[in-house]
Amino acid sequence: MSRFTKEKDITFKELDYIFLTRLEDDLLKRKVTENSIAVYMRTLRSIYNKAIAEGHARGNDYPFKAYKLTKLNTKTKKRALTKEQVKSIADHKLELGSKLWVARSIFLFSYYCRGVNFIDVAQLKWSNVENGRVHYTRAKTGHQFNIALLPPALEILEYYNAHQDESGYIFPILGNYHDTEQKIKNRVKKIMKEVNSNLRTVAKAVKIDFNITTYVARHSYATVLKRQNVSTSQISEALGHSSEKITQVYLDSFENTVLDEADKFLL
Repeated sequence: MSRFTKEKDITFKELDYIFLTRLEDDLLKRKVTENSIAVYMRTLRSIYNKAIAEGHARGNDYPFKAYKLTKLNTKTKKRALTKEQVKSIADHKLELGSKLWVARSIFLFSYYCRGVNFIDVAQLKWSNVENGRVHYTRAKTGHQFNIALLPPALEILEYYNAHQDESGYIFPILGNYHDTEQKIKNRVKKIMKEVNSNLRTVAKAVKIDFNITTYVARHSYATVLKRQNVSTSQISEALGHSSEKITQVYLDSFENTVLDEADKFLL
């Protein structure tokens, strides 16, 4: 919000219906998702409610009577590719070792390794690979994984094995210089942005009208398994989720096309 207000402080009286609608428009123009905007607005509403309770704002000025958050409560857009779309990305000819090739290799490695997150891909070292398996501890949850490497993942590793440096990292994301938590965080954020940009270029080349990011690999892994009738409980375990409810967010469930086909059994 500081960007919208140009770093200026505002009073609760200024935080009115018009201010909120203009803030919403500004966030939408900057391509912030409706779900994220809803989070921002709920935070503002909470602050305003607390201010009223503590006597710092007047209830008569309360803007959230007019500004409704319900319009922003849209479902998260599904972020999964089909098995065929993943194959089209994998089969697309790219110059070996180019930036586009590297971006694709990271995406495919994640896909073939149970949707391993970008931060975990970045921190993988050759010491994490042994006897055709990759083992690591997920940074976000501390969950430990031990995954058999499928042939496409092994092929990707063969390339990087021939081009490894003294840092011991598998992928060209982190190096010896990134020796603090902040340096790692900054570097990962920068490279992930570059990789996502390159993935969009690859997707466009294979006629996929979809905002491809590294995280799409994780959603696609889960959804492809679901379409192959793998149980949600198994997928949940593979992803390292604490409950199946979390896994449901990843799953494309049954798309309209699938349901349309099912409806034909009524005829």
